Amino acid sequence: MTLTISRLTLRNFLSHRGTTVELPRGSIAIVGENGAGKSSMFEAIYFALTTSGWRGKLANLVSVGSSSAMVELTLKDDSGQEAVAAATVERRRDSATSSYRLKVNGKLVASAASAYREEVAKLLGLAGVSDYRGFIESAVIIRQGGLEEIASVLAREDSKRLRELVETAIGIPQLRAAVDNIRSHSIRAVRSDGSVIASFEVGPRRRNDLALTLQGVRKQRQDRLAELRDAEARAKELEAQLREAEAQVKGLEAEVDSLCGPVGALPELEAQLREVEGQLSSRTSELKELEESERELESRIARAEDAKAVASLEPKVREVDALNSQLASLYGELASLRPAVEALDDLKQHEGDYRRYLDLTSELDELKRKEVELTAAIRGAESAEAQARSLMEQAKAVARRLGSALGLSLEPTQEALRSAQEAVNRLSDELEGLRRRAQELQGRLGSIRQARGQLNDITRVLASGSEARCPVCGSPLSPGRREELRRHYEEEAKRLNEEEEEVNRELKELEARATELEGGLRGAQTALGQLAQLLESLAKVQRQDVSGLRAQLKEIVEREEELKEEAKGLERGYSAYVSAADRLSKLKVRPEEAEAVRRRFSELSAKLKEATEARDSALRELIQAVNAKSYDEARRAVEEAVRTAAELPSLKEQLSMVRSRMEAASSEVKSLEARASEVRARLDSLRSQAAMCDARRRALQEARERHTKLAAEAASAKSRAEQLRKDADRAYEDEQALSAALDRLDAALGALSAIERLEKTLYRRALVSLENEMNDVFRVFGLDYARVEVRETEDAFYFTVVDREGRERPIAGLSGGEQIVIALAYVLALNRVMHSSIGFLLLDEPTDMLDDERRRALVDVLGRLTEEGGLQQLIVITHHTDLVDNVDKVCTVEKGPDGFSRVRCEEG
Repeated sequence: MTLTISRLTLRNFLSHRGTTVELPRGSIAIVGENGAGKSSMFEAIYFALTTSGWRGKLANLVSVGSSSAMVELTLKDDSGQEAVAAATVERRRDSATSSYRLKVNGKLVASAASAYREEVAKLLGLAGVSDYRGFIESAVIIRQGGLEEIASVLAREDSKRLRELVETAIGIPQLRAAVDNIRSHSIRAVRSDGSVIASFEVGPRRRNDLALTLQGVRKQRQDRLAELRDAEARAKELEAQLREAEAQVKGLEAEVDSLCGPVGALPELEAQLREVEGQLSSRTSELKELEESERELESRIARAEDAKAVASLEPKVREVDALNSQLASLYGELASLRPAVEALDDLKQHEGDYRRYLDLTSELDELKRKEVELTAAIRGAESAEAQARSLMEQAKAVARRLGSALGLSLEPTQEALRSAQEAVNRLSDELEGLRRRAQELQGRLGSIRQARGQLNDITRVLASGSEARCPVCGSPLSPGRREELRRHYEEEAKRLNEEEEEVNRELKELEARATELEGGLRGAQTALGQLAQLLESLAKVQRQDVSGLRAQLKEIVEREEELKEEAKGLERGYSAYVSAADRLSKLKVRPEEAEAVRRRFSELSAKLKEATEARDSALRELIQAVNAKSYDEARRAVEEAVRTAAELPSLKEQLSMVRSRMEAASSEVKSLEARASEVRARLDSLRSQAAMCDARRRALQEARERHTKLAAEAASAKSRAEQLRKDADRAYEDEQALSAALDRLDAALGALSAIERLEKTLYRRALVSLENEMNDVFRVFGLDYARVEVRETEDAFYFTVVDREGRERPIAGLSGGEQIVIALAYVLALNRVMHSSIGFLLLDEPTDMLDDERRRALVDVLGRLTEEGGLQQLIVITHHTDLVDNVDKVCTVEKGPDGFSRVRCEEG
């Protein structure tokens, strides 16, 4: 199966907005001006095959003004099978996302990027190529200058790139990866439970380590078996001693049970005694606390009885508090009215000063305004004086310039201005007369030229050999008459020529004089306008009286000083009035409410005096009754007495309850004392029997300890034997696992040796195949050389050519065209060696760097590639017409007015 490109569709890809191109088999030329979008078509094919672009970020592939770009590449084989590869880029600000889709015969086979690249590689027959993208760039899509670069690589003896490409093509990197994988893989000896005994890298030295480890495990197993036999004999001996100890323990246990049975009640009796003694101690303490409470309650009841007299003064305290509250209210209201009363007094006192101060301020403001106006007027007048001097100087200069232009002697006056105007009018009239005379001469000149033209026509007719007629009556003329008329008209034409020269001379003199007058008139008119403006400005600035303005200003300043002195004496009264008015405003009191505020203030003052006298009388009576130093002390004493007297009923009830509880506690204490005496007697009788019981128990404890020790030794012996049995079994398992690992390590070492032999064999066969394929292609080109041969170095290979006489020629010594042919042969041969499904080759400007002769030779080679070279499809970007003339189809790429590329194809 050989694939070729049948269709290419671009949407918003670089300069292509909407391009679809049908690409048949055979040779195709893509032509157009630089920047038209030719190379963009190759980059689109590269993007569809590799998911990469030539311009860095994928976002750069999207047309300006668009958010996404799409490439759809259709591939067909000989049988009509079809594959469609579609790649899309979505631009998002400075980044981009891409998506891919590959359909084979209408069935979707890949949509993720990694799967897409893998399936495209399989489709092209490049599934085993590790550097898939590099192969496409080196052997399928050759960019501009790429063939020259390949030729230079083929010629270098130290180039490792050729070896890398060939090794990639035949799968050497995969074999080396397999070797690295085997070497990096560890051979592990694993037990049945999954645990690892040891791990060994693949290598001869590690095989010796594994063999030594296996030998050590075998010796360890033999040692564990010998120890196991000794451990089993010791366990039997300890079991016999353990049975004797068990019989002794049982005898002593029977004696202890019969002797120590009654003694078992001893702890219970001791516990009972502790419990009774504890209850007795608790009840005794409770009885003491109750007696203390009784004494305290009796004391508090006596104090409560004494407090009744002082508690009866509580109404007097409430009376004093009510009067204090009334006084506080009166003080508060008076305090709120006092600022208003004080402000009203200040307002009344300073009202005259306030009003006079306002009048003075208003008058001062008016004077200040007039002062500012006069000051500005004086400055303007002073400036006008200086301006007048300046204007006079300017006017004199302009008058001198105007007089010079008019031939007069002028001064900067209105009379001189009128004289100058009259002179300018005379010049203007003279200029107008010259212009009218010039127009008359122009008309005369036109008439002369017209008459001369007519005479010239008549003279030509008379001078010709044809029959001549009278120009007036039209009758035929005799030769003599015709000659006479011809001389007459020639003389007339000569006269007209002289008259024309005279008119032209006069016209030139008039025009020169008019030009001179026009220049002088423009200058005079300009100077006349300037002088008129200067005289007008001078008349304006000379009208102002500066001395009168200064006298008025002096009078105003003196009046201001008088008013300021008077206002200064009124400032304190004015400030007091404004402050009082501001206080009243903040207090929200209007001046018309002044009498009502004063009246309310007097009433409150009287009420305050009455309430103060009543409060002082009640306060003295209360302090004397409780014998206190102050009202607060007296009040606290009454409040304390009220609280104390209120507790009296509760205290009497508590005293009754305490006395009842004391009687019950006293009875319970006596009962607990009797019970404690009884328990102590029973304890004394059991303690003597407990001494004999302890002796037998110690003997039983010693027997049990001996039995426990023997049991532990027997269990340890059994455990030791069991552990030794497990160690022996584990050593056997380790022996089997290490033996199996040794077998696997031997197999891995054998595989490494086989792969190394295979790599060398494949490499040598690949070089032979590449050389044979290059020679098959090379012969098609018909160059004057016999063959191409491969030469190997230690870590690389290179090519050389052999001529017809058997002499070797290095590729670097060939012509540029011959080197391009060698590079083409290599590219086609590499595709054959790969056994890929790629039947197309893309070349970008392959003849760009060649001279005419070499280009023509290469054009002939390219024309034969699809006919004799076994290549199904050749697509070339070029701008050389001789290449275009030798292809099957030509596609022209042009930029439209909108800046986007358009493609038009036609048969070659």
